[in-house]
Amino acid sequence: MSHKILIQSAFFLYLITGVSQSFALELDAKFYGEVNVAYDRVSDGESDFQSWVSRVGVKGKAPLSETISIIYQIEQEVDPIHGGLNADELFSMRNTFVGLETNLGKFFFGNHDTPMKRSQGKADFFNDQAGDVKKLISGEVRAKESFFYHSPAINGFKFQAAYVPSDDLNDASSSFSATYTTEGLYVAFANDSKMRKNDVSLAKNKVFDSQRLSLVYTFGALQISGIAQQSKRLDQEGADRESGFSMGISYKVNQYKLQSQFGQSDILKPDARSWHVGIERKLAKTAKVYLYHWDYDQSSSSRTTSLGVEYKF
Repeated sequence: MSHKILIQSAFFLYLITGVSQSFALELDAKFYGEVNVAYDRVSDGESDFQSWVSRVGVKGKAPLSETISIIYQIEQEVDPIHGGLNADELFSMRNTFVGLETNLGKFFFGNHDTPMKRSQGKADFFNDQAGDVKKLISGEVRAKESFFYHSPAINGFKFQAAYVPSDDLNDASSSFSATYTTEGLYVAFANDSKMRKNDVSLAKNKVFDSQRLSLVYTFGALQISGIAQQSKRLDQEGADRESGFSMGISYKVNQYKLQSQFGQSDILKPDARSWHVGIERKLAKTAKVYLYHWDYDQSSSSRTTSLGVEYKF
């Protein structure tokens, strides 16, 4: 992360706190983070220690009235393994925004996961790992400099929308999701229109129209998940609509969780297949150790085995 971004983030936090002689806000701030590090043994690459989306952040709200509050979040990905003291390597901006929270929902502007990306919930058992579902399907986008809306829960239903303005390379994009949560069941539908990574420095952005259905069903110690998606690549003339899916099953035994997941897709690459198996051992409410194995097969096969620890605070 550049020094310019660091300065901007610091100035943004100063504005949010409302520190001035004429106007001051009562700021409710929470510091949070996650450390996820593992040793990855890779069959066709360099085996090494990895940081899997370790992060730190601060978020909170400042009430303006009984029903309206300013909300904010500044979140940075960190690499405690390879980052050292070099800010450009240590930090990478994640969900960072400012907005309003009202009885009608949250309205905010900044960098944030699209409704499509968020709609998977916990359906990807190996999210933020070597074999994240983004290796199979499109739509895992953190939109930059965009507008977002998150509704309150209405009888178990929630709605989210995002608008990504056009830039020098692409037309405007949009994303929408509707989710339903009840005891033991989570179901979500999401739609992306002309969605891209929204980074003007990437001249070869891939642009997709996509529809995704996600499901997580929990019955006692057993959990079943699924993701099904169809996508059409818009920046490639003559591209067909392709499909992909991922299915997972997990089972808890005391402090252990056994997991397996299989996926297949033609969306990003033809005939791509992904298979996981893993075991987790819970150490505390927010800490665990894990051993995951991932096989990926497309034009050639690769295998990754991860032994790691995750701690959230």
